[in-house]
Amino acid sequence: DTKKSSFDDFRDILEICYENNIKLDIIFGPSHIRQWEAFDYYLGIENFYEWKKNIVKVVDDESKKYGKEPFRVVDFSIYNSFTAEVVPTDPQFKMEYHFEGSHYKEKLANIMLDKLSGISSYEDFGVELTLKNIDEHLDKLKNDRAKYIDTKKYLLPNLSSSPIEYDLPLNILLLKVDKQFIIENIKNLLIEI
Repeated sequence: DTKKSSFDDFRDILEICYENNIKLDIIFGPSHIRQWEAFDYYLGIENFYEWKKNIVKVVDDESKKYGKEPFRVVDFSIYNSFTAEVVPTDPQFKMEYHFEGSHYKEKLANIMLDKLSGISSYEDFGVELTLKNIDEHLDKLKNDRAKYIDTKKYLLPNLSSSPIEYDLPLNILLLKVDKQFIIENIKNLLIEI
């Protein structure tokens, strides 16, 4: 624990890289969109968007202090077929790109590396962010969220009558439940994933 905010630690990393001519790419990893919905439930999705914007701003501010180009910031946490892959309900089946909500597999990591290297055929995966495009990008995320997630259709905890609701886009099951319910059932949820 450095006793500093994470943004102060992040600035320190940027300074070390600028002072030592180290090339740095900053990425927002491609967690599953279920992860973002859990974030929304507990902290609010707008905080997630604001955090992305603050990262871009800090990178830009630090670059100006050193008179250098800002390090590249690439957002892979966007709504697309990789981050919205269907979560199987049968434990015999596994997701292709994720182990679970926040950890992606080597296959997706290689696609990200190809994108960062400029050799990817996936044009819609990974968006380079700058101060000039961050607001437009965040607006697109909000619009895309509405296409991928029906937030008015969260399943409320009434598991005795209907444990699972399958008619969400891309078979995404979203639970809007109280904290105790999640704690009691997290083991079962992880086994299903």
